[in-house]
Amino acid sequence: MPPDPRVPGEQFTYETGMMPNGDLKLIRHARFTIPTDLDNVSSVAEALRAFILRHMPEDACNMIELGVVEVLTNIVTHGYASIPPGAVELLFEQSASIAIVKVTDNGVPIPEPLLNSAGRGSFDFDLTDIECLSESGRGLAIIQLLFDAVHYQSKGSINQLTLAKRFETSSAADERLSR
Repeated sequence: MPPDPRVPGEQFTYETGMMPNGDLKLIRHARFTIPTDLDNVSSVAEALRAFILRHMPEDACNMIELGVVEVLTNIVTHGYASIPPGAVELLFEQSASIAIVKVTDNGVPIPEPLLNSAGRGSFDFDLTDIECLSESGRGLAIIQLLFDAVHYQSKGSINQLTLAKRFETSSAADERLSR
């Protein structure tokens, strides 16, 4: 697949190897290095979706795409809100039944209290009192709901969020793969 000129810094690679049982093991990689600008978020999500859709069930693809949009949007709007723009690196790796997304940036780290409370009560609110509904505070909870594993670390000026999504190969994915 040739690079998409709308998406800066994208690279796609494939590795093959043999499993202990003799089956062929395919690992697919996509890497994006993008400027921290909201205009780049949808382009990266679309390019990643096009890269992965033929190789996994559509529901898993949808969850990964939504999660990536949420992560990149949060990095741009919160991680770089008070500092000069930078770049975000997104690495996607996929084998037969798991996808890993690693997002690395040099923005402001996620505050510890927010990390500790992520997911707790994020969706507990009074539907009849929309005026009191906060516009923020649910991003990390959404990400945790979409992925099977979420790990965040910040060391020095480097922040890395690693997301894992397991999936089963479906006949629909197998059909898309054979086209």
